[in-house]
Amino acid sequence: MIGWSVELFEFDIRYEPRGVIKSQCLVDFSAELTPLPTLSGGWTLYVDGSSNTTSCGAGVVLEVPSDLFLEQTLQFGFWATNNLTEYEALLFGLNLAYDMGAREVTCKSDS
Repeated sequence: MIGWSVELFEFDIRYEPRGVIKSQCLVDFSAELTPLPTLSGGWTLYVDGSSNTTSCGAGVVLEVPSDLFLEQTLQFGFWATNNLTEYEALLFGLNLAYDMGAREVTCKSDS
């Protein structure tokens, strides 16, 4: 390094050490470049919605082929009928399955 700095001195080139790279930046970088695993097989989506005079909501359970269950409850800030809550839960569940990498999903609902 000293030899290089002497030779490069006449060209007015200076060596500046690099700053510290935070470990979180490396984790974020590797997470962005790592593809999500595509699980094939029996993706099953269970949805159920409920509505009454005071509130409405829905429940979503996504069964992944690796025997993993993702459960989510939804509470809506608007009044809706039972059928509308079922449809909203179905749309939410399908978006969740798509984000997880599913391309074929069996949906089960009581509507």
